[in-house]
Amino acid sequence: MPPTGNHVTTERLERALRTCAQVVAQPGGETYVAIFERLEREVAERRSAQDARTRARALLTSSIPAA
Repeated sequence: MPPTGNHVTTERLERALRTCAQVVAQPGGETYVAIFERLEREVAERRSAQDARTRARALLTSSIPAA
């Protein structure tokens, strides 16, 4: 599904990161290292936030008293 509005999905960021990695790995690619690093940070932040939400849900589920 294509992204709508200004929302960029984590999957799209990951694809951009892989594409940028291919460019950076080539001769002359050092020009794009800053973009690669920014994409890495964005993906890591998304994964971290997602992991935190998953952990929070698990905690809530495990702490609900059985009826």
